[in-house]
Amino acid sequence: MLSPTGGTPSTEPLLRIQAVQIQPGAFISQTVPVNPGCCYTLSFAADVRDGGILVASVSFPALGQDCPPTIAEIIADDIPHIVPSSPAPQSGFQHFTLVICVPTGIPVVDTACITFQNAATPASPGGSAFVDNIVFQPTGGPCDSCTQNF
Repeated sequence: MLSPTGGTPSTEPLLRIQAVQIQPGAFISQTVPVNPGCCYTLSFAADVRDGGILVASVSFPALGQDCPPTIAEIIADDIPHIVPSSPAPQSGFQHFTLVICVPTGIPVVDTACITFQNAATPASPGGSAFVDNIVFQPTGGPCDSCTQNF
């Protein structure tokens, strides 16, 4: 098994997997500055186990969206999101990406809220989600402060 941080834990006993574990019903989130009209790519590695339901989303507090948003808000407000799934109960890390474009206009959107939450019920035994290698970077778009990265 290769660690997402590099190396093989079975041959390097001091090596530990450094991914964050999100238990059922829990979340992690962080706000980041963004530029209106720019597009960004959220990329990450995820390992979803035993019925865990990982939801990665990017919301905009200036539009009245919560940070972190609830699952109901993600659906009702059409908040950009991705629901990674694994083909087996413990299948290892896979790479996922989500491209979002920041709305323009009034109100001015200058902050995004990146959230990872495990929507499995807290009573789900072992339904963990692990997230690692999170990157949120400009992808381009019709704005002066961004460049195309294709």
